[in-house]
Amino acid sequence: MRIIVCVKQVYDPKTVKISRSREEMDLREAERIFNPADKYALEAALRVRELLGGQVLALTVGKADADDVAREAVAMGADQAVLVTTDDPLSGRAVTALIAAAVAQMGAVDLVLTGAAGATDGAGSLAPRLAAALGWPVLLDAVQLNAGASGLSAVIAQGADAALAPVITPVVVAVIPGPERPRYP
Repeated sequence: MRIIVCVKQVYDPKTVKISRSREEMDLREAERIFNPADKYALEAALRVRELLGGQVLALTVGKADADDVAREAVAMGADQAVLVTTDDPLSGRAVTALIAAAVAQMGAVDLVLTGAAGATDGAGSLAPRLAAALGWPVLLDAVQLNAGASGLSAVIAQGADAALAPVITPVVVAVIPGPERPRYP
């Protein structure tokens, strides 16, 4: 099974300051970190690989310094990392288009996993946009991915309850934090 995990670098909310005089965020001293939600997606991919075999690729889009996130993904267990570099500020749609093009160039891919939301903006629109761009189905709010005799399935959060849904590949899955904590690099 070939799995791509979309990871991104975000500002650490603990290091972002607010400039009262300019009435905006002051990012001059802000540190960039691996998006915490994406760590859960990477952990889910690594667990699927342990159960079914295959390959896990981390994919990130950003400036050249985003290679820290790519390296951390490999340190956590990803087989490879791909960094699509650009110095231009990108909209969510532009990032989606770049990721979709990268996925198309990577050949046969079974799963694309994303974190449910970004730590900086809280937006969680990558999975549905990417699924639409690829022409694939999307599963949202996956807490856990399981593999068994009946194939791959996802535990989907539904309020206080959870439901088990079969995963038919290829598919884009948005992973939310669940009981399986991400491993350390």
